[in-house]
Amino acid sequence: MKPNVIVALLVGLVLGFAVGKVVSGAPGSDPGRVEVAGSAGGAAPTEAAFAIKSSDMPAGTFTGMSDAQKYAVMKVMNDNTCDCGCDKGTLANCVKTDPNCPNSPAKLK
Repeated sequence: MKPNVIVALLVGLVLGFAVGKVVSGAPGSDPGRVEVAGSAGGAAPTEAAFAIKSSDMPAGTFTGMSDAQKYAVMKVMNDNTCDCGCDKGTLANCVKTDPNCPNSPAKLK
């Protein structure tokens, strides 16, 4: 191979490695991590905008959880639709109005 080709391949390798390091350190790159808007060092977000609040869920559901954790759970429950065929709408509404649902309570737990 010509020296120019080897140099070009090495430069590409170094750039690829550098870009990979930058991207892997970016917020949200960890698929198991849930980031809550406004929770980094500031005041914890509130459930005020949610149709169904954590206080509407069965007693003991959020025992030992922080307000930010409750917010994260209720955001998911309010943003996703129950697919059990009950036509109750969101997962949170289904848990609140249909405790016998085979889908929503299991997802809440």
